[in-house]
Parts: sequence; C-alpha cells; structure tokens
Amino acid sequence: MPRVKAMRQKFPKKVLFGGKLVAAVPAVVTVEPLPGDREPLDYDIEMTLDVIGGRLQCVRLCAIQRDGGPPVTTENLRRVPVGQIITLASLDLRLVSECVPDPANPGSFVPAADSWTPPPADFAEAGMTDEALEQAARVYRMALATGARPFGVLEREFNLPRAKASRWITTARRRGILGDDDAG
Repeated sequence: MPRVKAMRQKFPKKVLFGGKLVAAVPAVVTVEPLPGDREPLDYDIEMTLDVIGGRLQCVRLCAIQRDGGPPVTTENLRRVPVGQIITLASLDLRLVSECVPDPANPGSFVPAADSWTPPPADFAEAGMTDEALEQAARVYRMALATGARPFGVLEREFNLPRAKASRWITTARRRGILGDDDAG
C-alpha cells in the first residue's frame, strides 16, 4: 500500500448531506509508492481533492517521474487508482468526517470527535429496524461522499444484497432517515 498523506494546513470545511458529513477541502494529497506494494505505482502522485456534486473528487492530478523510473505515459497513468486513493485519503486522513447532532443547537450538527467508524458487520441481521436503517444510511452517505458505490459497499462489506439494500435505502427515505440532500 503506498504512503498517502495530506499537506497539513487550515482546511475550509464543506458541509455535505444536510450537515451529516463535513469535508476538509480543498486538500492536496501526495502518494508515494513503497517497496513491497502489491501494485506499485511508477510515479509519485500529487492530487488536489475537492467536493464536486456532493462527492469528494480529484480536481487536479500530477504524476512525477521517480529517479530512474519510466517516463509518464498514458499506459502507466491508467494504472493510477484514483478512486481508491480518494477513499483512502477521505477515511484514513479524515478528509471526510461524520457529524453528530449539536445538543446546544437542536437541528444542527457538529463534527464528531472520532473518525468515521463503520457499523458492525451484522447490523442488518435484526431486519429493517430504524437503527439498522440509520446504519445503512450512514454507510450510504459516506460511500457517496467518498466516491464509492453505496450499494456495492453495502453488498460487499455488509452482505446486504443489492436489491435488499435498494429497498432499505428507499424505506430510509420514506421514514425520513435519508433526506432530499442525501440523493445519489
């Protein structure tokens, strides 16, 4: 796994999903290949990430030839896992954080003190309870914000088949757990 780090600076914050998430962007992220990477990159990568259309996206990418490495080519650029880097940076570097209700100001949210923690793998076993729907909604929001495919994440990581996940998200919308600003 390459080393991914963000240049530390005071980030402006962009609010997403009606205040349920906040993104520290724009952010400059650097990626350095490390010895032993399974899929080594031929370049050092510098990416600028920002929120576009409610999702964290790469708005600038710079590939820098490593000493003695190959020149920058379209073939090697196709191997740069932009989506994986965005997801890794957003979660590991806390570029996207979940917010919690502000007890001092009902109806508003403040960034959570801890980084985003996914729900337990078995959160859906009890069926379509409000608590389970809230967990599915959390996963859905974070996946959308970080550029992942929400139904794919629910299926792959939480064993919630795509059709069932779709029904759950539709039900979460009907019950007001997911709002209009949680569209994807």
